[in-house]
Amino acid sequence: MSSAGQENHTVTPHIEAGYRVSAVWNGGFNGAITVTNTSKDWIDSWDLIVASDDLIIQNAWGMNATRIDADHIALSGAEWGKSIGPWQSVTVGFTGAGTPPDDLDFLSDVTVAGNDVAALSPFGTGDYASALDLSMDFYYAQYSGDLPEDHPIGWRGDSALQDGADVGRDLTGGWYDAGDHVKFGLPMAYAATTLAWGAIDYAEGYRASDSDGDILAHISWVTDYLARTYDDNGTATLADDVVYVQVGNGGLDHADWGAAEDMTMARPTYAVSAQAPGTEVSAETAAALAAGAILLGQNGQDQRAAELLADARQLFAFSEAYQGTYNDTVPEAAEFYKSWSGYKDELAWAATWLYEATGETEYLQKAQSYYAPSGMYWSFGWDDKSMGTAVRLAEFTGNDKYVSHLETYMSEWTAKLHRLEGTETNEGLVWLHEWGANRYAANTAFISMQFADVLDGQNKAEQADMTRAFAADQIDYLLGDNPDAFSYLIGFGEDFPENPHHRNASGHNWDTSLPNEHTLSGGLVGGPDKSGSYADDRWDYVRNEVSLDYNAGLSGALAGLAIGANTETDAVIDEAEDIGTPVGEAEAKDALIGEAGTVTFRQTDAKTWFRVDFAEALDDASVVMGPPTSDGSAPSTMRVRNIDETGFEFQLDEWDYLDGRHKTETVSWLAVESGVHTVNGQTLVAGSDATNGTLGTVAFGTAFDAAPTVLAQVASDTNSAAVTDRISNVTNASFDIRLQSQESKSGYGTENLSWIAVSQGNGADAEFLSGNTGKVVSNDIHKIDMPGFDPSSFAFLADMQTMDGSDPTTVRLGTMQDNRVSVFLEEERSSDWEVWHKPEDVGFVAVQTGLIFDDLAIV
Repeated sequence: MSSAGQENHTVTPHIEAGYRVSAVWNGGFNGAITVTNTSKDWIDSWDLIVASDDLIIQNAWGMNATRIDADHIALSGAEWGKSIGPWQSVTVGFTGAGTPPDDLDFLSDVTVAGNDVAALSPFGTGDYASALDLSMDFYYAQYSGDLPEDHPIGWRGDSALQDGADVGRDLTGGWYDAGDHVKFGLPMAYAATTLAWGAIDYAEGYRASDSDGDILAHISWVTDYLARTYDDNGTATLADDVVYVQVGNGGLDHADWGAAEDMTMARPTYAVSAQAPGTEVSAETAAALAAGAILLGQNGQDQRAAELLADARQLFAFSEAYQGTYNDTVPEAAEFYKSWSGYKDELAWAATWLYEATGETEYLQKAQSYYAPSGMYWSFGWDDKSMGTAVRLAEFTGNDKYVSHLETYMSEWTAKLHRLEGTETNEGLVWLHEWGANRYAANTAFISMQFADVLDGQNKAEQADMTRAFAADQIDYLLGDNPDAFSYLIGFGEDFPENPHHRNASGHNWDTSLPNEHTLSGGLVGGPDKSGSYADDRWDYVRNEVSLDYNAGLSGALAGLAIGANTETDAVIDEAEDIGTPVGEAEAKDALIGEAGTVTFRQTDAKTWFRVDFAEALDDASVVMGPPTSDGSAPSTMRVRNIDETGFEFQLDEWDYLDGRHKTETVSWLAVESGVHTVNGQTLVAGSDATNGTLGTVAFGTAFDAAPTVLAQVASDTNSAAVTDRISNVTNASFDIRLQSQESKSGYGTENLSWIAVSQGNGADAEFLSGNTGKVVSNDIHKIDMPGFDPSSFAFLADMQTMDGSDPTTVRLGTMQDNRVSVFLEEERSSDWEVWHKPEDVGFVAVQTGLIFDDLAIV
């Protein structure tokens, strides 16, 4: 290491030490030692031993230095350098004599404050999935307007059908804010953005809880309303734009304890404009529309996504052009939702969502310019979005500044704030404020889950694990892992609130002491006071209020926990299990012809590769992958390389006009020995060829009874540009194939190609389910009914069998559930953003995960 460099040495599980030379002169130098606490607990004191026989320390600051013997010097923190918060660093220094050493060899000892033993959670992923499903029920209970015919909350009906009539605008719909019936734009838009964020990043958790349809319904419902609150008056200029930011008056509304369906009080409409701006709420609405566009676009609603994104762009431009504080324009909102943090955090936050939705660097630059870490010592929430923005900018840029701000935030929450009494399996709820204590803990749990994903991308696995453990600890407390064994989520567990402060759920007049008539399933109540006390009292609205923003972060955290630590940098490999006919060990070795599985991974950059190891060696395997899930909105294609007898490497390639970073996805893979095989009566043929951008024909080498399903995979990285295969003219003897790069490039070099063909139908034991859709799959979601398909034990693969549409296109996976899978076609967009594609025939294969055996080789 050069004298001006720096190197980190892991010296215990709790601290890391780095050394650098800060100044050099004739006969001496200054050195700096950075000591980093890599644990979730406070370090009260630290000691390092430096193994060096040529280091002479003449003076030290922030530490004490004592020579132990000729080869070792003891260093210990002193004064301001003595204690270090969780994941924080302190830099101490010294003056040395002579020539500075190139490196220092550290040994260490450390004293940690508090309990460093992580307790096991009493809840599993299934519990978190159940809680998430309940949280979705709460949002249904908050619907305003003309309810859908299939609305699942039987004690709710149509309400507030004249909203907006006073300003000549249809402002029906949306969500009621809390236990009241005002529609406040700022917390509603915040809840929409945050819910969409959780659904985008943790889609697998929503699928696991069977709530993926619910979250799409909620985001569609609320973004439809929010889009109608923005009126551009049909002109190109921003100067006459109006945003309707509130319907209902808090004072009038709170004076009437009754159901929304029975309201008779006036419901005035409040607006912001160029002449009277309210940047917090207009920018947050832009964020909600952009986030909603991403989520809906990922789920096949391309036209609606494009409409929302167009509104988000214009609304953000309006928010930038006419800046002013929300409460100055709408003082009636200040008593309920006063903007304490100002509006720069909303501008930065909205810009990150527009950057993700468009990929345009202008928005990223705006986000960085508006960003300030105003929420480091408070919480992510409806008022201050800065720590959410920090997570997103850390992910987008990799800049250590944002990581440092998040580490400070986590240090505040894990070690400095007041904690309620915990249990043997819970360190206690972090208590920030009496009003909505549970809300703050849930929001920070969600940010912790997101930050852990960022840490995974930086290969900080230990810190990521501890950050996730903290998130789970907070959520567990809310779900009942607390001294009272009481769940603050209505409907979860055996003991939960029955009388939340909620007009519709109460079902009674204000002056009754009768218990609530209706169960507000999924509502998160405000929570205990600073001593941990809580009473299930409807009139204690501080402890028993519910709100849109209370459940927003909670839902995202639950979705992440429902799939566990789902953003590992390394691929998560499903354990293989024998699924063929039971045979002896020697016979099985001869019979083994393949393996299938799934992997979950996060593509941190275009250079990252992941490894899948086979459970048993395969001599000459062909490997196919995909389609990947569609949690990340950027168009993508799979690539494989370095296939050998032990496994293979893979990556997800975004097209070259994108940045290469991609959200967590799950993808199936299938490896089959080259040659002809029979598995439970179905024929499999596997092989490999070289191909390029010119259409060529590949022969199976055997004749199928009918045209099979063909899966192909680019299996090398000879050329760096993103590429996909296109199959056509499939017969019982051969198929045609070519490589296809993005529209803005011409031609493509030669790559290796793996392919596997499977006869159509169901095997005798439903080991393989294969077939074709016919020419019906386009850019819209298409559902495939698959009797016997179980997403928990099957790998699902698909590839286009036709090339009727010429634009570069791949298949993406929508949702998987028992007996049904959805897919859609995804065009790359290097030349234009048009995504419509001619219907194609998609071939699909579902295979039980684990080892695959050939019938003919079993004796």
